[in-house]
Amino acid sequence: MSSFNTIFENYKEKFTYKHGHNKVQKIKSKVLSSSNLKKLSQISIDRRIAPSEADFGSGIHTITYFMFAGGETTAMAELFAIHNWNETVNRTYRLCSDLDLCHKAEATFRRYQIPMSH
Repeated sequence: MSSFNTIFENYKEKFTYKHGHNKVQKIKSKVLSSSNLKKLSQISIDRRIAPSEADFGSGIHTITYFMFAGGETTAMAELFAIHNWNETVNRTYRLCSDLDLCHKAEATFRRYQIPMSH
């Protein structure tokens, strides 16, 4: 069984190989600077509940850059959003298990029809 961080790092590595480091950094920057994803984190803290995969996906789709991006790019953004939430919120508040994070990653792959070979 893989951990979420393993799934994230493996996909990021494959994505970087295919699309380049600059694109990965651009995606990361867009995700980390999103006011809507920051609001999602604050709501998560206030309500003491983990966002769903769909919540992360909705947050990503409010960012203009991802509105017309391909599935692989949008999936990478969503995984960055989940990873960032895990590091900044979940690490402190423990709202979601690693298994649940893995399920969110798998749901992301299914949504964008990306094979789940970790």
